[in-house]
Parts: sequence; structure tokens; C-alpha cells
Amino acid sequence: MVEWAFVNTHKINRIGYNKEVQSLYIDFVGSLTDTAYIKVPESLFESFKAVKSPDKFYDQFIDGYFEVLKYD
Repeated sequence: MVEWAFVNTHKINRIGYNKEVQSLYIDFVGSLTDTAYIKVPESLFESFKAVKSPDKFYDQFIDGYFEVLKYD
């Protein structure tokens, strides 16, 4: 089950996390589907929810650091 948190920034509408599969989901503004990042520690999701600037956090700690799950 995915736990969702709304962040509403210029880039991101909401973020979610599934503990069972250690996946982070990001609903980007203008995207039709959520982007799933795999093997993400739960502590990173908790930090992501708490930061003042989710866009900066994404750029510094997520983008390019975790594999994106590809949907076929």
C-alpha cells in the first residue's frame, strides 16, 4: 500500500512510498503517470515529506541517485 503526502510545488504534486517494495512514487506536475524509484530507504521518504523545499531535495538526493522503474 502506498502512503501519499501532498507537497504541491512547481515540479511535484505529491509523493508516495510503498514500504513493502521500498519504492518512492512522485507525481510530477503535467505528467500522466507517477514516476517510481526503486530501492529507496523509508528514511529518505520521511525526510522528503518534512523538507521546506521538496524541489531542491528531489534535485539533490533523488534525481540520478535511484533507478526509475520502467513500465512496459
